Formats: sequence, structure tokens, C-alpha cells
Amino acid sequence: MPLAAKDGNHIPLCIKVATRGSCYHRQHSPEAYKLIDQYLSKHSQGAKYTFEEHESGPEILIVLDLAAKGLGFAKSIIDLLVVLIKSGHEGMRRGDMVQSSLEIIVRGFDEKGTVKEEKILRFNSDVEIDKKVIEEALGKGVKAFLSPQKKISSKKSKNVVELILFSASAGLVVADAAFPDV
Repeated sequence: MPLAAKDGNHIPLCIKVATRGSCYHRQHSPEAYKLIDQYLSKHSQGAKYTFEEHESGPEILIVLDLAAKGLGFAKSIIDLLVVLIKSGHEGMRRGDMVQSSLEIIVRGFDEKGTVKEEKILRFNSDVEIDKKVIEEALGKGVKAFLSPQKKISSKKSKNVVELILFSASAGLVVADAAFPDV
């Protein structure tokens, strides 16, 4: 799916899984990519995203529909992110060169057309992957790319805050500046 230009109801985004200080690509992570390839062969048919391989890590290219109810991400995007993170960690256990925590980074354009990058989550290899935390953090990260008129209000739920704080203490970092490495 080619990315469309940003308009009033759609914004192109890149969601990247990267390592800190090393590469996460097929040459350095063959065990991880065996798992990723298995998943993509079964689940990418008719997908509303584009999967790209880069030396610094795999990317998911999407066009986010702001007119849709709420600021949700398709289950297929969240599931693919979980696979990319779990595969990276499993590849490390199987001997891949990547020996670092994995980060989810959102890239897009701000209102002036400047490329912005938001590091939204960091996963150490011993952390349980929580789909809800990923979806919450993606929503928060995407808001950085929305104009003030397009910002979607979010409910500040005590449960969500507790979940994010709990996850941070378990080795997951939400909004890089908000929590130190664990």
C-alpha cells in the first residue's frame, strides 16, 4: 500500500522496531527473521500496511485514518509489532548478533512538514509483551503529529496510568523521557 500525502483525515506514519546501538536486519538477525517471515507468510495477505526491512530495524508503513472512531490501531498492526519484538528477543536467545533492548519508534510529519520521531516504548529481553500497553503508547506517540484542531481527547484513566507505571517498573519504558531504563 503506497503512503498517501497527509490530508485532513489521513496521516502517513512509520512504526519502527529498532535496537539501541546495533542492527536489527536479516543479515545480523537471521533467527529473528525466520520467525518474522513465517508470520508474514500467513498474515500479510490483504494487509493495510507495508512491511519494510532496514538495517536499523523493520518498519511498518501505514496511513492512519483520523476520521475513524477514536485513535485506534488495527489488530494486525499491534500483532505484527508483538511478533517483531518477540522475534527479536527469540533471535537473541538463538544467537543472533543483536544483543540489546528493542524500541518502538513512530515517525511522521508535523504541521510544518518536518519529519518527527517519537521513541515510545523500550522492551528489555525479559519483559512480557502487553498489547494494550503498545496500543496506548502508539496513540500517545501519534498525537505528537496531529494539529491542535485534530487532537483527539483521551480519557485519563487511573487504570491505564497504573498499567503504564507497572509496565515501566517491569522493564518497559514508555515515552523515553518519562521513565529511566530498568
